[in-house]
Amino acid sequence: MGRTRESNYDLLRIICMAAVISAHVSDLYIKAVTNKELFGVFYTEHIGAVSLYNVLPRFSVPCFVMLSGAFLLSEEKNAQCRYFYRKTFRSVGIPTVLFSLCYFLFAMAQAALSVFSNGRERIRLLGPVTGWLRGEPFYHLWYLYMMVGVYLFVPFLVRMKKEMGERLFCKAAWVFLIPASLSAWTCSYTLKWNLGLSFCYLGYFMIGYVIRNWAVSHKSNAKGLVWAGLGAGLELATAFFRYIQAGQGIADRDMKYLLTDPYFPLTTAASVLIFAGFSRMTLKRDFGKLSALTFLIYLFHAGVWDIGERLTVRVLGPDADCRIVIPAGIAAVFFFSLLLSLAYRKLYRAADGKWKLADKLCKLVKLE
Repeated sequence: MGRTRESNYDLLRIICMAAVISAHVSDLYIKAVTNKELFGVFYTEHIGAVSLYNVLPRFSVPCFVMLSGAFLLSEEKNAQCRYFYRKTFRSVGIPTVLFSLCYFLFAMAQAALSVFSNGRERIRLLGPVTGWLRGEPFYHLWYLYMMVGVYLFVPFLVRMKKEMGERLFCKAAWVFLIPASLSAWTCSYTLKWNLGLSFCYLGYFMIGYVIRNWAVSHKSNAKGLVWAGLGAGLELATAFFRYIQAGQGIADRDMKYLLTDPYFPLTTAASVLIFAGFSRMTLKRDFGKLSALTFLIYLFHAGVWDIGERLTVRVLGPDADCRIVIPAGIAAVFFFSLLLSLAYRKLYRAADGKWKLADKLCKLVKLE
């Protein structure tokens, strides 16, 4: 969006992207502890390592939301609804719609293959349709659908910040975060795009701005590392709790309060500490080029891993050491998603330059 790059946040964004991939790749093994259909047997090897790879990265979603809030709420011009919605539609909305359609068709093709080639029930054909209606045409897109609601609030938050003043807005953000955490953690949602869920994530969104604003006058690489380390320690504690539950054969669906939820209280505290730690750092190395691609990598990675997961199950099975398979999978998914992102960006820029696709779509939805 044309902002000045800050290397500490660029690095955090890259780490968060790798963390998201880690959670999704390791999810195969954490589920196989209680679902023998995945490998044909219950996978009970190296549960400690699996829990670590699956739970330690849970700070990534809150930090992504805080990164968005840190920059979007800092730009006073975002108070203008038409300007902000147009800018967001071009940079986020168009890829979201395009990839939602592609993943829907991908899911429909998988469902059709399972019905007509493998003799499964025809009801499976409804799965992709109901998934899209819930705001989850593919599992990772829930985040973008949730963020649509968050973006709707941005112009009003920028105005509110200006009217309230920085100090009062800061207090309001911290007060809002706690009930938002408890609400999002203890409630279940059928629709991923409902405004209630988006409203809860405004807590992280506002705190991102508050922390970035505060960190400007509190820079210290050493203290930043300590804070980020404390946050990682809290995530390690959560991973230990998940390890105990996994060892007892407790699946995510059987938990009354999900330990891997982005608003689990320990994860909330860990995410804030990690974000604050990186906010306090001053880094000289430039991570901007890779950081700028993380949104596209996020969009591609689920499809890449869907193929990788099938190959893992069929080719490697449960006999391969997950302590090797998971990090190899993370690296492979990141690499191939990066290649696809570079190709997509090149093709989109060429098409947009020739046919002005973004401008035409903005006019279509009355944002021009």
